[in-house]
Amino acid sequence: MTEPLLYGDFARYYDLVHAGFDYAGHADALHALLYAEGVHDGANVLEAACGTANYLVALRRHYAVSGFDRSDAMLRVARDKLPDAPLRLADLRDFDWPERVDAILCLCSAIAHLRSCDELAQVVAAFARSLKPHGVLVLRPWLTPAQAREGALWMDVHDGNALKLCRQAVLERDNRDAILDFHWQVATAAAGVRHHVDRHVLHLFDDHEIEAALSAGGFSCRRVDVAGFGQLLWLARRAERP
Repeated sequence: MTEPLLYGDFARYYDLVHAGFDYAGHADALHALLYAEGVHDGANVLEAACGTANYLVALRRHYAVSGFDRSDAMLRVARDKLPDAPLRLADLRDFDWPERVDAILCLCSAIAHLRSCDELAQVVAAFARSLKPHGVLVLRPWLTPAQAREGALWMDVHDGNALKLCRQAVLERDNRDAILDFHWQVATAAAGVRHHVDRHVLHLFDDHEIEAALSAGGFSCRRVDVAGFGQLLWLARRAERP
């Protein structure tokens, strides 16, 4: 499957169309959650599928942060923000972090890019291998099958002086997948208005599948309400090393 434009040539636009996200507010809420779970300032915190590192930028005042992503283009943007942080190219399903960490965050609904429960189990196993004993995982899911409504609308815009962006999509269902064909309008004085279509095929895991994968991977888990996210996150703790 072709990599979506957003994670390749359009990675430079990612922060522009997500400018309304309150990364700093989310980070404050995550800091409070991690503190309550015994992950204190100075801990080693790894973000899986870190993208352009907006969460890591907001969290670095508290933790020794690191991250990985499968997109080279996204990591180039991230490294401009965090030149001294370990940011590596790796895939969720088989990453092998060189040192164990106190907490792993997976905050951008990256598990939706997996194709099956078997792949989800691979990811959970990689999380478990990378955590210290009793380490904490915070996982943000995407939509469940019950939440993914055919015909739901998406739109993001950037209204700059030299660059204007608009991307729109209408959700289509294909069994346990949601298909979003994002139609981009990219306008500059030099090139005029260009149109691109960026397809995202996102798998719809239900809560029972996520809970089963975490439990089978050796985690105790529960869902928690973290301010600002607008959905319940999964909070999991690795009882012992795999």
